[in-house]
Amino acid sequence: MMKVTIAEDDAAQLAAMEGYVRRYAAERGCDMTVRTFTNGVDLITDHTNDCDILFIDIQMPLLDGISASERLRADDGEVRIVFVTNLAAHAIDGYKVGAMDFLVKPVTYGDVAFELDKVAADKRSDDDYVWLGSSGSVRKVLVRDIRFLRNDGHNILISLARGEVRVRGSLGDFEQRLAGRGFSRCDHCALVNLRYVESVAGDEITLAGGGTLFVSRRKKKNFNDDLMRYIAEGRATSLGSGLKREGRKGV
Repeated sequence: MMKVTIAEDDAAQLAAMEGYVRRYAAERGCDMTVRTFTNGVDLITDHTNDCDILFIDIQMPLLDGISASERLRADDGEVRIVFVTNLAAHAIDGYKVGAMDFLVKPVTYGDVAFELDKVAADKRSDDDYVWLGSSGSVRKVLVRDIRFLRNDGHNILISLARGEVRVRGSLGDFEQRLAGRGFSRCDHCALVNLRYVESVAGDEITLAGGGTLFVSRRKKKNFNDDLMRYIAEGRATSLGSGLKREGRKGV
């Protein structure tokens, strides 16, 4: 089940986008719910924290899309926000509240389907997990919750979205286990989940949730290639403004 919310004050655009979402559900054969709002005040009053993706117009009456999103973010850090705007320049403000992407009007079915595909892929990753063994016990961990892995003496330190764990093993073994799942070796002793990369400046990687890693000279080209490929595939949701992928127009 995918839960979609659309906030748009233009009646024709709202009807079109709702139609696109329902067309997507019919074509993909998936269950979806759609909630619609015509202003920011009603949106924040009735918003539920189980929404998967919010398409929101930046220019709306009573409360604009940026302000409404800032208030939503205070209570809901998970909802994927896609801003809809008449001017691409407005999208810069959207990144301040962790926008997933932006669409320039008139929005097409291809635009909406592209964003929904990303959400669907992300939801499927909820079932992607690895088993970790530590101190005679085993633990199932979602791959998406692994921020990075780093050599720590004879152990591997695994930083998670909540907490950390140390396990026996080699970084090379984990690199093979996590191949094709959005990880990149940034130096000889660290493997990072690209979904948590906030920004890269020089040889320093800033991570969502806090902390930094470093890119070695030997690994820099491969890491940059992995990161750019990750962005191009539309999988990046939290990258800093210097790495943001440009909006995509559909057909």
